Amino acid sequence: MYGSIIRQLTETELLWNNLPGTVQTSFSASEYAGWKIEEIVLLEYPVVPMQFVIEVEKGNAEYQLFYSEEGGLLQTKDVSGNRDDTHWPVKLD
Repeated sequence: MYGSIIRQLTETELLWNNLPGTVQTSFSASEYAGWKIEEIVLLEYPVVPMQFVIEVEKGNAEYQLFYSEEGGLLQTKDVSGNRDDTHWPVKLD
C-alpha cells in the first residue's frame, strides 16, 4: 500500500511556533519534553492524514515522535545510531 504513497510524500521542516497548539501541548507534557529537539517535520500524503514528527535526542538516544494534528502520539520510533533520516509514514488503522 505505501509504495505509491511514499512516492507522493511531502516533508516540510517546521519551527516550533508553526506546530499546532495541540501538538505543542502534547509534546510538552511528554517524557521527552526535556530532550533536545533536533528537527520538526510536517509529513503530508495524498490519502493519509498529515502527521508531525518531532525528532529529539538525549545523549546517544534519538527518537522520532509522530503526532496527529489533534495532538495524539501515533508512534515513538527509536532511531538511535540510524543513518536513514527518512520519516516513514505511520500506518493508521
